[in-house]
Amino acid sequence: METAAGGSPEKGILMEAFPPKPSEPPSEPGQPTGSGQPAEPGRPAETGPPTEPAFSVEPGPPAEPGPPGAAGHQPTEPDILSFGPDRPVYELAPVPVRPRDPYAVGLANASLLGIGYGMLRRPRIAVGAAGVSVVLVVLLATAGRNVWFQAVVLAWWIGVTVHGWYLAGGRLPRRGAAAETSAQATAEQPAAEPPPAAASQHPGAVAHAAEAEPADAPPGPPAPPAPPPPPAAPPALPVNVRRDRLVALLVAAPVILACTALRLDASRIEGNAADAHRADKCAEAISDLDGLWFGHRLADAPLTARAEESTEACELLLKAERQADEDRVRGARTLKAYAEHPGALWDGAAGRRADLLLAQAGSELETGLTGDTDALSAGFGHLATVLEDYGDGGEDGEDRSGDVDGALDEFLGALPTDDACQTKEVTDWLGARKTADGDDLARAADIVPEVAPAAIVDCGDALMADDIWKQARTQYEQLLDEYPDSELAGAAEDGVERADLAIQLDNVRGLLKPGPYGEKPEYCDNPAPYRGAEAYRGDGPHRAMLIGQSKHRSKLPSSWLAKDPKDAVAIICAGSSKHGDTVGNCPYESDLAVGGVQNVAFKNRDIPVRVYELRTGKLAKKTTVEIGGATCPAVLEYTYYGVDPGPPSEVYVKSSESDVRAGYEPLIYP
Repeated sequence: METAAGGSPEKGILMEAFPPKPSEPPSEPGQPTGSGQPAEPGRPAETGPPTEPAFSVEPGPPAEPGPPGAAGHQPTEPDILSFGPDRPVYELAPVPVRPRDPYAVGLANASLLGIGYGMLRRPRIAVGAAGVSVVLVVLLATAGRNVWFQAVVLAWWIGVTVHGWYLAGGRLPRRGAAAETSAQATAEQPAAEPPPAAASQHPGAVAHAAEAEPADAPPGPPAPPAPPPPPAAPPALPVNVRRDRLVALLVAAPVILACTALRLDASRIEGNAADAHRADKCAEAISDLDGLWFGHRLADAPLTARAEESTEACELLLKAERQADEDRVRGARTLKAYAEHPGALWDGAAGRRADLLLAQAGSELETGLTGDTDALSAGFGHLATVLEDYGDGGEDGEDRSGDVDGALDEFLGALPTDDACQTKEVTDWLGARKTADGDDLARAADIVPEVAPAAIVDCGDALMADDIWKQARTQYEQLLDEYPDSELAGAAEDGVERADLAIQLDNVRGLLKPGPYGEKPEYCDNPAPYRGAEAYRGDGPHRAMLIGQSKHRSKLPSSWLAKDPKDAVAIICAGSSKHGDTVGNCPYESDLAVGGVQNVAFKNRDIPVRVYELRTGKLAKKTTVEIGGATCPAVLEYTYYGVDPGPPSEVYVKSSESDVRAGYEPLIYP
C-alpha cells in the first residue's frame, strides 16, 4: 500500500471488488488480448468484444489486512457499505464475452439473414439487415429486374459480409507493421505501471485511477522505467473457431449453392430457348421458357426479364403465322412488330415479311386487272413498302428489288385484258398515279400510251352495244382529248356521233311514252330532236307517230305510221275532236219532241293537230284535220243515262276508213 509523506492512505483509489482469477493475469503489451488477437506494438491492446459484469467469481489468494481503500486491500461488507468523504470506491471487474471468429461471422452474414450479427449479439442490426435483404430480394424479383439493381443487391451482399467480418475484429495486415521497433512500442505504452511489489502482494487488486496528490505533498521517489515489451506471440484463436465456422458454413452454403444452381439452370433454359427461337421454333422455345419459376427470378431476375421478352416476341411470331393464312397484310404488320420487339431473335422475320407483302401485292394487282382501282392502289403500295424496307440490302441485308420488278413485269404483261373497259380503267389509274423522283415503280406509266387508245375506243363500242350511250360518248371524247393525233381519232369522232344519236333517240323515246296513268306523252309539250331522222320535207310519204286519237290510228295504213321514233320523220300531236261544218239535217221520231219529230244536224269531225319535225324537234305544221262521213242513217243510235231525252240535236257524221285517211293524208304527203 502506497502512502503519502505523512503516512496516511491516499484518497479515492478505485479498486476492483472482485479481482481476476490468478489463472488470468493482466495482459502485457504484445500479448494476446481477450479477443484472441495479439496487441500490436505501438497501440493499446484491444479488449475484444463487449464484456459483461460478473457479480461472483472465485476469490484469489488471501491478502494481508490493510487499511480500507489501500492497494491490495480485500474489501469487506463494511468497507463497501461505508459512507463519508473518505469512503473507498470500488468497481466490479468485467468478465469478457467469448469472442467470435471474424471469418465465421462474415460467412454467416453471407446468408443475407443477419445471422453473423446474431453471433455477435447484435440483434437490432441482425433484424435490420435481414429486413433490408428481404426487401431488396423482393424488389429484384418484381420491380427491379435489371442489371443495375442486381448490382445493388450484390453490393449489399458483399457489404454485410465484410461488415460482419470487421465487427468481429477482422483486420487487413498493414504495410510496415513488422518493421516497427520495440522502442516505438515502448513509447506508446502507459507512462506508469503499478509497482510489481504491490501486484505480488495483492494479485487480485488493480488500481484504475488515483486522485491527484495534495499540492503540499513532498515529491516521492521517481518511478522505475518500464521494462521493454516481450516479442509478439503468434495469435491464439478461440477454441470454438471450428464450431463457429461450421455453423456459418451450414447457414450460408445452402443459400449460395441454391442461388448458383438456379442461375446455372436458368442460363441453360435460356440458352436452349434462344437456340430454338433463332431456328424459328417458337413453340419449342416457349415450352422451354415455361420451365422458369419464381426461384429463377430470385436467383437471376434480369435473365427472367429477358426470357419474358423472348416469350412475347415468340408469341408475336406465332400470331403472325396464323394471320398470314387468312390476311397476309395483318401477318406482315405483326411481323414488323416482332422485328421491332427487343426480344426478337429470328433473323428470317424481315424476309418472311417481304414474302408476304410481295404475295399480297401480286394478288392485289391481279384483282386490279379487272378495273378495281382500290386493289391497284393497295398492290402498288405493298410493292413500294418492300422497296422502301428491303431495297438495296434492306433490313435483312437482302436486296428484294428484283422481286418487286418481277411482280411489276408480270402485272404489266397482262395488259391489255380481254375486257377493254377494264383495261381502260387500269391505264387511267396508271396515268393518273403520282410519282416522285427515284420511284422505281414509275415505269409502269410507260405502257399507257401503247395500250390506252385502243382500250378507250373498244370500251366505247362495248358500251354502245350495251346501250350505255352517255358513258360511251365519254370514252370517245376522252380519246379525242388525250390522243388527238392517234390513228383511232376518226373512229372516236364517229363514236361520238353515234353516241349522240343514241342519246337523242333514247330521250325521244322517253318523251313519247304515256304517263303511268294514261296521261298524254310529254313530247307534244316538250319536243326534242333526233338528228338521225329524215327531214320533213318533200312529197312523202313521211312516216309519223300519231299521238292522240287512238281510234283513228287503227284506220290509217301501216306504211304511214312508225312504231319507233328511229323510223319516224314527224310526230303528229292530235287534239280532241270538235263539231265542224254541218253537212246534213234529218228528222227523227221523238216522244219528247214537239210534234213527235226531232231534227238532227250531222257535222264533220274537226281535229286540231301539230306536226313536229323529228330531226329538229321543231314545229313543222299546225292545222285542223277535217274528217267527213255519211249522214242521215235510217236508225240513229245515241247513248243516254236514266230517262231517254230523245235524240241529240247535233251528231258527227259516220266516218269510214277512207274518210279518216282522207283527213290525215295531207300530213303524210305535205
